[in-house]
Amino acid sequence: MAIYKKWANSTADEVVIPKTSKKVAGRNVGAIRNAVITNGHAANATRVRLYLDDGNHEFNVLVTIIPAHASLKLSDLGYDGSVYDLKITLSGGGYDISLIIK
Repeated sequence: MAIYKKWANSTADEVVIPKTSKKVAGRNVGAIRNAVITNGHAANATRVRLYLDDGNHEFNVLVTIIPAHASLKLSDLGYDGSVYDLKITLSGGGYDISLIIK
């Protein structure tokens, strides 16, 4: 399973991977080998918040500022995909953010 998302504007509480009550292709939806977040903007940094939400509580996985023309790679992120949505919020300067999850 590969997921590719791209944003040109700010976003708040957008679901990247929704929780599910079943496994997809024989594996837990919350089993992520790699996630790469890239800021392709020419000059401005963007604040990125990646978090888990069970409907009652939110748990930060990552809160950081990604500079212009920079990428951040997360490896081996695991969570219970039947309990949590994986969400993202983007704010701050410029927006040319892409997220690739494998």
